[in-house]
Amino acid sequence: MHQRRRSARTLANREFLARRATALLRGAGARRVLRVDMFPVPLHVQSSLRTGLDPRDSVLDAECRSRAVDRLYVADNSALANSLGGANPTLTTQALATRTAERVFARVFGGDPWVRTGAPVVSTDARVSRRLAELGL
Repeated sequence: MHQRRRSARTLANREFLARRATALLRGAGARRVLRVDMFPVPLHVQSSLRTGLDPRDSVLDAECRSRAVDRLYVADNSALANSLGGANPTLTTQALATRTAERVFARVFGGDPWVRTGAPVVSTDARVSRRLAELGL
């Protein structure tokens, strides 16, 4: 694969960012940081936030709620358990996002689940606006 030539400024910026990323990782406790300098690969990074039932070994609960940050839900590829989305996890991620949105709607806004019964309620629905006002959001 032919790569274009990088300017001196681009290379300097790249090195700066690599050093900063390494410092951040080491600051977070990484004992070893590997740098792979290869051409861009179109990968779908996923499963970086472990989802599970046991708080001792998972960041998110079974409903994709953060265990550390109140009212934070994760509904993207990072919440996929064990890379189950496959090489292209688009449909799996869409299903996860829909399910998580439904859980947020039911838990935070007092709405009825829709996945098994009908279509999602649009964000302009008066019930959503009323609940946001009640919560002071």
